[in-house]
Amino acid sequence: MKVGRKRTGLLLLGAGTVALMLGGMTMSASAAPVASSFAARYAKNANLEAELLQKAQAESGSSQNVTALSSAVQSIETEAATLYSAEEALLTAKAGIPATSASERLKLQAQKRILERDLTGARAAGKGKEGKKQVARRERQLQIKAWTAQLREVTYALKHPRLASGAWRGHPLHGGLTALQQSILDLQAAAIHYTELWIAAAQSPTSAAGSPASVRGLAYGSATITIPAAGATSVTDSVYSAPVVTDGEGNVLSDSGTYTIAGPSVAAGVSIGAATGLLTVNPDATQGTYAVTYTQGSAEETVDIALQSTAPGAPASITGLGYATATIVIPAANAAPVTDAVYSAPVVTDGEGNVLTDSGVYSIAGPSGASGVAIDTATGLVTINPGATAGTYTVTYTQGNVNDTASLTVSP
Repeated sequence: MKVGRKRTGLLLLGAGTVALMLGGMTMSASAAPVASSFAARYAKNANLEAELLQKAQAESGSSQNVTALSSAVQSIETEAATLYSAEEALLTAKAGIPATSASERLKLQAQKRILERDLTGARAAGKGKEGKKQVARRERQLQIKAWTAQLREVTYALKHPRLASGAWRGHPLHGGLTALQQSILDLQAAAIHYTELWIAAAQSPTSAAGSPASVRGLAYGSATITIPAAGATSVTDSVYSAPVVTDGEGNVLSDSGTYTIAGPSVAAGVSIGAATGLLTVNPDATQGTYAVTYTQGSAEETVDIALQSTAPGAPASITGLGYATATIVIPAANAAPVTDAVYSAPVVTDGEGNVLTDSGVYSIAGPSGASGVAIDTATGLVTINPGATAGTYTVTYTQGNVNDTASLTVSP
């Protein structure tokens, strides 16, 4: 937002030109000071902001607040520059649209006075002897009607200047230009304010970056990697979300840590780039769960990566099925049914420990002759209707030849 001598001079010249252009208008007494005032205030604000920016950029302090404030200042300055360009374009457009004179209003006022005088004379003449003559009276009545209609038009035009062709109310772009100039000044004030906060934050004793205290946000593109077949090309998995390192004050630090990986006992065929975290999995890799750790100073974060064999086998184990509520109270007569949903989904694995996609079905069994209890075979949602049979129910999830169960108590 820094304004050089050349730009400032052009801006002041443009404002003066606008003031001269408005000189012949009824509103020129107020319009010229507004333009002149904007040019002076804009130049003053721009020079002040340039001085503050130079001081802020010279500060060596760095913190999360400093980064946020400098970003805010940059955004505000960009918006102000955009509006200033629009303001200059509007000034150019305004100069090309001639402002109308107040002479038409004066003409309408004079015409109104003449019509009012003629009407008064005509009405008075109609009461004399000449008015008794039928032809003269008819002509005078028609003339009175014509003058009356004209008077109405003139009076309406004077009361509604926006509809009048003379448009003596002022230049049509004046209101929009004034509002745009005020918006620019408001943005300049905001930029100055946030730049002062930027300087204060950079000079704060707490702004100096400290030692790493926290690492968060590490994530990989794939949490499960399929080991390539023998003779196939090695596969890789890269960091999808880089770790964010902060000190005790919450200041974001530059990443300078290292990645390490640990897997099952005597694991082989898996490596990691210490600087980038890039994982490489070879065809002879040991399947299982691996822990990738990013460490910087005394702070670290760990994520798990699962390696599974090329061709998952048949379901061999299902574990983990659980419901949100172990005991469900039967609703009263005429009340709405109640439901209980799966809280912990079953985990299906094959004989090699590879996690398989869930594709099983849910079923439910209760006391002999039980009624009023139903289950969604795809989702496991249990519905208890009024009048349901109380007792213990067993929900079973089955996939292939294996299953897992959970008990629910339906209470009266």
